[in-house]
Amino acid sequence: MNSKKKRQIALLLSLLLVLVWVPAERADADGGYGTDAYAYMEYLQGTYPGRAVGTPNLDAAAAWLKQEVSALGYSYASQPFSVQWNGSVISGENLIFSRQGASNRVIVVGAHYDCVGHTNGTDDNATGVGVLLECAKRLAADASLPYTVRFLLFSAEEPGCLGSQYYVDSLSAAERQNIVCMINLDTIGAGDNMYVYGGGLDGNGQPVRTWAVEQALAAAKSLGLPMSCHPDVNAQFPVPVKYTASDQQGFDRAGIPYIYFEASNWNGGNFTNFYQTANPAVVNGKMMHVAEYENLPFYTQTFGNRIAEHLSAYSALLDYLLHNLSDRNEAAVPETAEEPEYEACSETVWASCNVNVRSAPSASAQVLGVLAAGHCVERTGYHTEWSRVNSEWGEAYIRTEFLTQEEPETQAPAEEETQAPAETEAQTAPESEAGRETEKETAAGKLTEETAGEKTENAETTAVPDADRETGAHPYLWGIAGIAAVLCGAAAFGYRNMKRKKRKL
Repeated sequence: MNSKKKRQIALLLSLLLVLVWVPAERADADGGYGTDAYAYMEYLQGTYPGRAVGTPNLDAAAAWLKQEVSALGYSYASQPFSVQWNGSVISGENLIFSRQGASNRVIVVGAHYDCVGHTNGTDDNATGVGVLLECAKRLAADASLPYTVRFLLFSAEEPGCLGSQYYVDSLSAAERQNIVCMINLDTIGAGDNMYVYGGGLDGNGQPVRTWAVEQALAAAKSLGLPMSCHPDVNAQFPVPVKYTASDQQGFDRAGIPYIYFEASNWNGGNFTNFYQTANPAVVNGKMMHVAEYENLPFYTQTFGNRIAEHLSAYSALLDYLLHNLSDRNEAAVPETAEEPEYEACSETVWASCNVNVRSAPSASAQVLGVLAAGHCVERTGYHTEWSRVNSEWGEAYIRTEFLTQEEPETQAPAEEETQAPAETEAQTAPESEAGRETEKETAAGKLTEETAGEKTENAETTAVPDADRETGAHPYLWGIAGIAAVLCGAAAFGYRNMKRKKRKL
């Protein structure tokens, strides 16, 4: 082969290599929201399954997280703890690191990294950890933050939010006052709907400290993200409140506003977040804490690209809030008990999901019944927050955001149109003063020795390999590699034919 032909073939091979590797580099630089979150989630749930308290894999996961945080350029503080819980001593380790902003006031972003039993802890809560780490990576070189952001990776959430409560208990009164709000990331990937909760309840059952979640919901709408607060179907949790069952509850008890990200489905079972999906592949709609479901292969097979889409959406909202959240002095905006002025109308509207019918336009008003999803009612007065309707109980009120003027294509059977008031989470959730006991499974069920079938971590802890991240985040590269292989084969075939022709001549 002459030198000219050699140079041509070398050039062709160089171009093919560029085809294979340049898209990967571009995707890493311009991958968009959720790309790194998915890679972190995939690695954590696959490498350290069974991260229950007291297990080697929880300790190994903590070591990996320290390594990742350091690799992002942060200095972390370790907060080990041991607490008495249901007759046992439970130990854990919170990890704390911060990004300084223009103000010394703090927005806390938290996610727990432990999980239940033999599960991979994929959705609950490798998804939350993934979004937190991606956010930390994005903010590492960001000089435009209005507030200081404090990242907290909590341990021992599953037994009863013990790590987060320990952290709150360790704060002085001045340190608590310095916190603008807490943003909690928990179980955000697999559920049918993306929700944003926030706000506690006063002595009369009325939502308070809702300014932060109101800004979050407005931001989601402006960004075109399909998120909402949960529907008004559970008297224990009037819209937009969800103050128990995760790491935001300790902050709420301390009077700190919070925003809680979670993907679930509030229209099944007892109208709680534990009914996560209407997909028939999931018995009773609950996936969290169930090993059969709580793994990435099941979620991918059942829901396709849902987890990636949810991580992208929540990452975008979190980034926006950390740059645009405006601390508001609620005392300067007194609440009013006056009934809103309604725009008179006479029109048929349908429930977009199961929703409470109340005696007055208030989240604490009596629940008269439930208007089932897909069923209609006559609206006589419109307001952006509440609609006045004619119902079988007479004049009543329904939250406007859960009503639509578009008739659904199919309706549920007529006998399901109204239901008795839904069983509330009061039967399963604790009172706000009942300590740290949550709707999570009891500690006794979670502290079982995790041995059979569980992957333990004996090797050295390593950071996520770059190649693993690229493969997980950009599977299309295999297709590009395949095309390159075909082109190489074609080039080789052409060269062989060229030699054969020369021999014939």
